[in-house]
Amino acid sequence: MVWLAILKGFISSVYLLGIYFSIATLLSGWEFAASQFLRYWYWIVGLAAGFGVQIGLFSHLRAAHRVKMSAGPVAAAGTTSGAAMLSCSPTIWRISCPSSVFRESALLSANTRPKFSGEAFWLIWLELGTWFPKLKMLKSKLVLVAALLILPLLAVIGVLQPDGDPKPSNILETRENSEGDVSVFVTPRGDLVSDPIWNFEVTLNTHSVELLQDLAEVSDLVAGAESYSPIAWEGDASGGHHRSGILKFAPISPLPKEIELIISGIGGVDRRFRWELLTGKGGE
Repeated sequence: MVWLAILKGFISSVYLLGIYFSIATLLSGWEFAASQFLRYWYWIVGLAAGFGVQIGLFSHLRAAHRVKMSAGPVAAAGTTSGAAMLSCSPTIWRISCPSSVFRESALLSANTRPKFSGEAFWLIWLELGTWFPKLKMLKSKLVLVAALLILPLLAVIGVLQPDGDPKPSNILETRENSEGDVSVFVTPRGDLVSDPIWNFEVTLNTHSVELLQDLAEVSDLVAGAESYSPIAWEGDASGGHHRSGILKFAPISPLPKEIELIISGIGGVDRRFRWELLTGKGGE
């Protein structure tokens, strides 16, 4: 009975991890999904393990007592875990939200993902406290918890074990500038180490001024003492109160330690967005 519950919990944990990797890989590629997992593994594995423990305990208790038990807490835990896992990958939300208004909301949601993931983690594990008094045998508790925590972790580590030295990855965070009457969000898309074109997603929102600037003309990418103009702007034309699109730049070689995107004259203010890069030479 105990081992059957362990198996069900293990399968549930792996299933929840599979949902995360499937969606992240489908929308952004395997390398992105793996890099986001390695960055937030402590939340993702904890959420999956907590969900698996709940499934295991639920199965064990139902079989032991031979009574019907509500699956509501388990379903809620799965929904919370899945949403918190996806919140760890902001690019998923940016790709999934074509509207500028919804995209801005998604960006704000993505910027709070560690807090959301942490709250979900503790909610799920606190929920487990209501299950333990129902287990009468301490041995059953220890076997279930140990197995359901360790097995998913070992499985995921085995799948994602790197073949050699990891390559530097530059998947960068969203930057925001809300000076004056215009809010500007900039997100580098993709990996600046390997991508043939550097893409910066730009979103501008205001309710008071017209956004008339030619973004290809007023934007520059600065690295050290050098300044680089974009090769293209693919997005909304001049005018209106909401604009979004992609600024495209040729890659800078050798890769600098720091880059700064300057967009001049937006709402009368020069907007500056800075990122530190991993150069693969021992530092940022």
